[in-house]
Amino acid sequence: ADDRLAYDPKAVAENVTGEPTAGWLAGLRHLIATTEPFDVPTLKAAVEEFAAARGAKLKPVSQTLRVLVTGKEVGFG
Repeated sequence: ADDRLAYDPKAVAENVTGEPTAGWLAGLRHLIATTEPFDVPTLKAAVEEFAAARGAKLKPVSQTLRVLVTGKEVGFG
């Protein structure tokens, strides 16, 4: 089975490459790797704190994170 995630090239171009989002990649990776407990309330608070610390709005940070994790612009559901 192919377990590699397929990334939507348009979603990556719009939400991952370029600034300021490209500058967030290492920080978002660290956030996901170190947030404990790994649950919705704690992750939500960590993402909100990440955005605030960078003077960014939550939506672009969340969208970048969504594309990095799912490969798509639209969440599940």
